[in-house]
Amino acid sequence: MKPVHLFLFLIGLSSLFTASSLAADSELARSRRMLRDAPSDIVALAERAIGCRRLATVEVKDEASDARVEAAFKTYRCNTLEADVASLRRKYADSESDLKDIDVAYNFGL
Repeated sequence: MKPVHLFLFLIGLSSLFTASSLAADSELARSRRMLRDAPSDIVALAERAIGCRRLATVEVKDEASDARVEAAFKTYRCNTLEADVASLRRKYADSESDLKDIDVAYNFGL
């Protein structure tokens, strides 16, 4: 591959990574705007849901990246996300607007 082609390839590749990161950041900002009046535990649920869905798309290439993904998976508590949604739905069962916010929070990133 010619140096110019390699350079253009690397620029394109880096822009893909930047676009992916920016998309996740804008999704997080959008969730915060949409859930502006929601209780903080529902906003936190949205942040976890976005993080867990982002992790589900990460390609693990070696032990180091596997360890990073596993640590992030634990940080976001992805293995308890659905149970936590059910818990929040019970907590806010008397508030229709909060139940809608929970659905919005959980479905971010789908």
